Formats: sequence, structure tokens, C-alpha cells
Amino acid sequence: MEINIRKTVIITIDGLGVGELPDAFRTNHRGANTLQHLADQVGKLNIPNLGKLGLGNLTYIRGVERTPDTLGFYSRCRFKSEGTGVVSGHWEIAGVIQNENFFDVSLGISSEFRELLQLNTRRDFLIMKWPEQENLLNTFGAEHLISGKPLLLLLPYSEILVCAHENVLTRNQLMFLTMDVRQTANTFHIAMVSMAPLEGEPGDFLINFSKKESFPMPAPGPTLLDSAELAQIPVVTLGEVAPIFANRAITTGKSYSSLEDFFEKLVHYIRESPTNDFEQTIIWARYSDLWEVAWQKRDAHAFTKLLEEFDSYIPRLYRAMASEDMLIITSSHGGDFTIDSKNPTREHVPVLTYCRNFKPQGYGSLVVRKSASDIAETLAEAYELPIRFAADSFWPNLLEKL
Repeated sequence: MEINIRKTVIITIDGLGVGELPDAFRTNHRGANTLQHLADQVGKLNIPNLGKLGLGNLTYIRGVERTPDTLGFYSRCRFKSEGTGVVSGHWEIAGVIQNENFFDVSLGISSEFRELLQLNTRRDFLIMKWPEQENLLNTFGAEHLISGKPLLLLLPYSEILVCAHENVLTRNQLMFLTMDVRQTANTFHIAMVSMAPLEGEPGDFLINFSKKESFPMPAPGPTLLDSAELAQIPVVTLGEVAPIFANRAITTGKSYSSLEDFFEKLVHYIRESPTNDFEQTIIWARYSDLWEVAWQKRDAHAFTKLLEEFDSYIPRLYRAMASEDMLIITSSHGGDFTIDSKNPTREHVPVLTYCRNFKPQGYGSLVVRKSASDIAETLAEAYELPIRFAADSFWPNLLEKL
């Protein structure tokens, strides 16, 4: 019986860790376990659909029972990359392992960086850490209007945010300036440079994060997306996926405004996305609200509410998928509330795989995957892509369960 995978849906849910990695001590994340500790904090988690896919088999989670006979295949996945965050995590899922960690700008930037930045941009900046110095925004904003110096915000982990008021720089001018900052950041191995407008009046300034645009370092090697492009398989994205890959090898992409909008657009992609002659498409959707809305505010109940609502939408995906379509739910990093860290926690993440054609029949475990790149290699083998990756495919494990 010949099996051809048509549409593959990859969903990355930022901050969904299921237990510390063996080297978590290097980042002071020993003992991290996002979902276990989250359930302990709120009492229990009500996520039956993720449970049926095998999530409860990966770590102890109050409210999520172990399920011998799962709907799909499940595994805990390690990261080999030195980085611990959104960019390096997504790169590794796409087959690229980062051998040098990104610089954590929340620790401050060096005089060498400031000097090169001034040389590349021919500007002085007002530099502040965010959100620790959020209360200084009005002071810095007033000085910005008077001096014309752009704001340079140092965000947690490895992200710089460039801001300016429209009375000082137009959006196009801010874009060109951000590109110059990106050039400087490449030299110092900084993961992300973003831009957002400063809005409001003196005494009432705010940064409009809804208009934020991000520009990461380009991946240091060919990715799953590049390989799919060579094979003429369209890649469509939902959420902030395209910027992580510098918009490379992506056919089309959309943003979303809410969880309901996320699933409406995702279901539309599954049913109507562009395909090649073999009806093949790779759909990559990133749901970042757990991380950006809940974790960074340290709001365990908001995190839980969003995760439980996400879980309730999963059956809509099953109904939209054909028998030859495959769903992979995973994450780019952990986000344990109980760890005193401003950065993503270094944890295993779940890899939950569902396809109607493959029936685990009580044998859904894919054991511990040694690298998130196993996902890229699995799809490379399933689609017979021209670029392969230094990882172990679990495609043969699925074929065994036809």
C-alpha cells in the first residue's frame, strides 16, 4: 500500500516544556518542567485532546492521565542547539542546529557594540533595559523628542527593539535604521532586532507592540523550508514564522489576531492552501500567545486558560484534514514559571504526531528524540526532499503502523 503525505501542519506552541534537558544546569534551569509545575500551580490542566495525543505520557501533569492507546504518536524531544529560545528552537525544528549561543542583551551591551553601532548608523541612541526600566519610558520619550535620538530597548534573552516617534522618524526611516542595527547585531550574534513605533504625548508615551516587525539573524544553513522550495512544495505560514527564517522559501503567510482567528485561518489553509501537482503543502503555524501574553507577565492562570482553549479547538483540525494529511504539534522551548529566569527554560518539548492513515494501536511512543531536527528529517524522508538533515527520521516508525 503506497502512502503519500499531502499536507503537513506543523504547530509550534511557544513555551511548552515537559522536563529539563540533561544540560539544563548550564543555564541554571535544573528541575524545569513547564507543564508539570503549571498544573501544580493552578490545580490541574483540562486538555483532553492533547492528552489523547499522548501528552500525559511524557511527564506527570495533574489532570492529564497517561493514555496507553493514543490517537497519535508522541515523544519528548531534546535540543542540540546552544541557544535556548524562539529562533534557535525553530531553526532546529527546521533542521539547522546552532553551534554558538546568542548573546543575551538583557545583561547589557559592550562599549565595542556601542562604538560599532554609532559607526554603522551615525547616530547616538537612548538605551534602556525592558521591562525593568519601563517606568522610565516617559523620561526617555521626552528626551527622544527633544534630541532626536532613537530608543534602543534591550529585551529579555537576545532581542533589541528600535523605537522612534513618527514626529522624529517616519516608518521608512525607522526601517532603514533598524536594518543598520541588524547589521551591527550580526557581528555580536544577537538573535533578533525588531522595530516598533513610540506613540503618545509627553507624560503618556507607549510602545505600540501591535505594529512590531522583527528581523532575525538568517539561519546558518539550508532549512526544511529551503528543501521544500527546491522540491516545489509550497510553504505557507501562520503567525510569526516567516521573520524567523528571514522570509526565505515561504510561499505566503498570514498573521492572526486571536486564538479563534488562528484556528479559522489554519483550517482555511488546510482546506484551501496552494499545493503542487501532488497536492502537497507544508503549513507552519506558530502560536506565540502563551509565551508573549501569559509567560512574560508570569500569569499562570492566563497561560492555563489559553492552553485549555487551544486544546478545545484541536478537533476542528481533525475534521479539516484528509487521511493523507499529517499534524505535528511541538514547541521551540520551555517556559517554566517556577524558574527564576527572564529567558526561555532549557527543556524537552513534546512532539505529538497525528495522521488518520497511521494507527498506533497502543504503540505510539517514538521514544526520546535526540534533536528537534528529527522533525525536519522525517518530513524530508516522507516527501523525498533533495536536502537531508543530520538527524533521525521517525517516518519508518509511522510506516510500521499502516
